Amino acid sequence: MKNYVICTDSACDIKPTTLSEWGVEYCSLTFQFNDSDTIYSNNEMDVTEFYDKMRAGGIAKTSAINTDTFEKVFEKYLAEGKDLLYLGFSSGLSATYKYARLAA
Repeated sequence: MKNYVICTDSACDIKPTTLSEWGVEYCSLTFQFNDSDTIYSNNEMDVTEFYDKMRAGGIAKTSAINTDTFEKVFEKYLAEGKDLLYLGFSSGLSATYKYARLAA
């Protein structure tokens, strides 16, 4: 049994099924395209479809993962006595890193 967990966010552009196979925990950013009221996570639209929409002229707006979401994930593994390594999206491009840091 591993005594550590790797965690990332959906900005890594790796399919959730692949992350699961690798044993990597992840948190999903949400996004919305300019031509729709639907809010998606990467569980609901895979990366290929996301970039196909952008190539077709869609403009995506993302929302950062909040501190509470990170706290729940981090606390789950810390309660099991595991170390956690979070590999996150750039702090220069998203507030997601800031919220992960606050949660830590």
